[in-house]
Amino acid sequence: MKTRQLLGTGTLAVLGIGLGLTAGRVIWGGSASPVAPAETNASGSPATAGGDAAVGNGPGHSPGAAARTKAKADARNPKEAQIDELIKTGDFTQALALIDRLGSPKVRAEAYSRVFSKWARSDHQAAADAAFAVTDEPLKMTALRAVGEEWAKTDPQGAFAWLSGLPRGTIQRGVMQGMVSTLVGQDAVAAAQLIGNLPSGSLKNDALGMVGGYWAKVDAGSAAQWAMAMPAGAGQRNAVRGVTNQLVRVDPAQAAAFASELPMGTTRNEMIAMAAAAWGETDIGAAIDWIRDLPESTDRMAALSRVGLQWMRADTPGAMAYLQSFPEGYRNDLLGRIAGQWGATDPYAAAEWVQSLPAGSQRDRVFTSMASSWAANSPAEAATAVAGMPAGDAQQRGSMAVLSQWANIDPYAAASWAENFPPGTARDNAVGQIARTWGSYAPDAAAEWVDSLPVGPVRDKAASSFARAIATNFPGDAIVWAQSVADPTQRLSQTVSVARTWLNVDKPAATSWITASDLPEARKNQLLGLPPPPKPKPPTTQTPPAAPKG
Repeated sequence: MKTRQLLGTGTLAVLGIGLGLTAGRVIWGGSASPVAPAETNASGSPATAGGDAAVGNGPGHSPGAAARTKAKADARNPKEAQIDELIKTGDFTQALALIDRLGSPKVRAEAYSRVFSKWARSDHQAAADAAFAVTDEPLKMTALRAVGEEWAKTDPQGAFAWLSGLPRGTIQRGVMQGMVSTLVGQDAVAAAQLIGNLPSGSLKNDALGMVGGYWAKVDAGSAAQWAMAMPAGAGQRNAVRGVTNQLVRVDPAQAAAFASELPMGTTRNEMIAMAAAAWGETDIGAAIDWIRDLPESTDRMAALSRVGLQWMRADTPGAMAYLQSFPEGYRNDLLGRIAGQWGATDPYAAAEWVQSLPAGSQRDRVFTSMASSWAANSPAEAATAVAGMPAGDAQQRGSMAVLSQWANIDPYAAASWAENFPPGTARDNAVGQIARTWGSYAPDAAAEWVDSLPVGPVRDKAASSFARAIATNFPGDAIVWAQSVADPTQRLSQTVSVARTWLNVDKPAATSWITASDLPEARKNQLLGLPPPPKPKPPTTQTPPAAPKG
């Protein structure tokens, strides 16, 4: 599939036609709207082909439907009818007291929404204050959202001023979603203008992203035009992201076309990657055709970062051949990420794929990434796979990758596996990895294990790694562990390393220890920033005076 074929007569036109929509001003509930919701009857309820008959409120209503409606009303909890009466009369406080006695959380939430919607129509601020005082968090969100939606209908500027004072995070975002949805439903163009005039900041940027998403639901063409015409910056990026997020749900190919029309830059790359990921899930062949035809290598790399795994699964030879056209650094990074994703979801298939790659350093790095992600879910299985590899550097790197994950999950099992390695550098490094990882989150248990190791290179490596792991939080203990290393050269090196960390953490205590220690004077002065001790002068040889003549 070629890009020009995809775009047709233009991305924005395709967006409107492809989704069955037209571009233009969106005014819900008015005859001038080119994009309106389903027809409603006089009461605001959805109308059907039979007019009001299906609702039971019009002259042609069905007696059976009316009877069912009445039976449903009669079956309600008597408290609900009483609550509705209190809402009608404006006794909102008493209505809330009754609602809190209802058993069903769903019924309570619906009743809260009705109370605070009606309350906000008569007194925005009083309703907002009462909503914020609700102690049940889910009900508080329901109440605040109902207030925000009603307030935005009649006084959007005041509503946003109130919104800016809400706690940032889940509450503020949830209320803002309701408000933006309401405003876009009334008039998307006006909503975009209003929010575009808000003070700069994260609140405005988040709201612009929501405008893009909600607007694209009803009129993708207009939403795309608006987002692309915005000034560059965080606000535009969020707006474009909102439009793209909606498009990928409806038609990833149209999302790809939209992303391809964006100006060069990080926003374009992000949207291309987003579109590629969605398209790759539904039609990897078409997605790859589009990627191949993208004009810029940065576009292709952004897209491949999100569909590489799907392509590799579907056509390993084709994917590997195509990747040869990219720089080695990018190729290695992408293959590593593919291996990590695959190893986490289907490790045995991932292992077969790795073995199919040409032997060499690239395959070794890919195997390490795969082994690490595999070990995060099933460390024992990953360890078995690593143990089956030929001895060498690749196996050692794979072992370290497994142990770095396993030591976080089950350090005792990881230690048991590592201690059974053949004597040598691989075993020393393995126990060092465990000591470093284990010591970072459970130093007492790790200390017991290190102390149980027999004196020798294995314990020295473990003690050194453990000392460095705890040096920032427990420098005094770390220096003791560094000095427990048996090998004199390693002991001096580790002691100096921990002492440097101690100086950064607690200089007075470290200085006192260094001064009183048995470290060589040159090392002490180096650590403390003192000049080196003067070198002793060589002895001078004096020539004895000549004997007198005669």
